[in-house]
This record gives sequence, C-alpha cells and structure tokens, in this order.
Amino acid sequence: MATDPVPPVQDRVRAPRRARRLLLGAVATALMAVAMTVGPSILGAPDEVYAGEAVTVDRDGNDYVFYFTKGDPDPESLRKAFRSVGLDVSVTLVPVSPRDPFPYFSLVRNGGIQTSYRSAECAERVGGCLGSMRVSAELTGPAEFRLGRPARPGEPYVASVDATLPGEVLAGVQIDGKTAAEVVRIARERGLRVIYTIDWPLKEGVGFSTEGFEGEIPASRIDPAWAVASVETYNDGAIIMHVLPGPGATPPPEFCRHHGDTYPPIAC
Repeated sequence: MATDPVPPVQDRVRAPRRARRLLLGAVATALMAVAMTVGPSILGAPDEVYAGEAVTVDRDGNDYVFYFTKGDPDPESLRKAFRSVGLDVSVTLVPVSPRDPFPYFSLVRNGGIQTSYRSAECAERVGGCLGSMRVSAELTGPAEFRLGRPARPGEPYVASVDATLPGEVLAGVQIDGKTAAEVVRIARERGLRVIYTIDWPLKEGVGFSTEGFEGEIPASRIDPAWAVASVETYNDGAIIMHVLPGPGATPPPEFCRHHGDTYPPIAC
C-alpha cells in the first residue's frame, strides 16, 4: 500500500474535547465591543472588575474568571478585556472547522495551556454566558489567546473534530467495528487523502499515546485488519485515521525512547 501524499502534521495542535465543549464561538466580526469598568458585586462574591459586550471579568481570589457572552467576539474587544486587568495577552485567529459544534479557544504561554474551564454557574453568574475561563492573576509575561475562525479551503484545522459529524467529510459514516482497509476505501471513494496515526495503549490499559504527530506514518506500517478507533477531519480534503494496533504489535524503538517514560508508560 502506498503512502498517501499529505502535508506534515507535527505542528498540529489537538485540543481536548472535554475542554472545547465549554468554549465560546469562533468567528471574528468587525463590530467593536463597547466596555466599561464596574464596581464590586454582592458582598462575599467575586468582584466584577470589567464588563463589556462580549466578556465579563471577575476577580476571584488569585484568579480572573472570564465569562464569554458573545459567540462571535471582535478580537479587539477581547484584547481590551485582557488589558483592563493587566494581562499581557495577544489575540490570534486560528483555522477551525466551519461546522464544528464545539467552538474553540485556548490561552497559551510558553507552548503550554494556561487556563482551566468551567461550566458550573456560568449562566447563573452572567446572563447569556456561553463559557468561562479561569486564569491566574499572577500570569506573567506575554501569552496568546487563540480564537477559532472558519478555515479556508485546504487549510489544516488546529483543533480536532470528528470527521463523521454532520457536514464533515465522512458525515454519517459508522466507524465502530470497521477496519483500516474499510475506512481507507470509504475515504478514497470520497476523494479524501488519509493521514495515519497509531494509538499505542498504555501499560495499565487506560488511555493511549499517539504515534504520528511527530511525523508522517507510511501506509505500509498499517495492518489493513487493524481496527479504527476514530477519524478526524484534517481539512476539507483529508482525514486523520487513528488505528489500534493488533496483538503482538510494538511501537518502533524511537517512539519508545521519546514516550516510554509516560506515566503509565506505553507497552514498549
């Protein structure tokens, strides 16, 4: 089996699905939000320190909590909210699936996620709240807030999305129980390229470590009979197929050297 020609995927960021369910909308608009500073809220509750058209900010102990109330905020309105509480945060628009039902944002500093998300009491605290984000008030140095926008044709998505969801490239396809060969055949019938990844199980049997994001895996390494775990849309012309290795398969030595100390370690 020949390797499908695809662009490298090592720079692609995969956002955790659980976190993304709590996120706000992704498309930037040209409308500037008008913001104002307001005083403390109810005694004993977190202090409201900023309120704007797209975001409200509370000071809660050593944290700032951002409540997002607009599905398509203007980037400048978000920059203004960050500046108002003294955080050095830039705003960058990044490509995501136009059909992803779980819109995307993240706050990144030194290559790592610096936020936590919560949904409890979000709408109770601020009417119309779509999602909230907690950031340490002691965050120092520059950080980057990444806000999703619809990807252009052929542009890789920065966040994973199930390729079988409505409107996606394999919409309606049942992946459960299918082999790698079956999914490849379906993808090629739809004119899609395939990027291969292998989900190596951890030793304790809970979770996995994915091979394939450090560099492309050739199709020749994939046993056609291996089961497919999931399929993601890479862009509007390609999918990422996650396969589960069969009995007796082991990761290559270089993958073990990089990931063998994962806790719990993979079965190298």
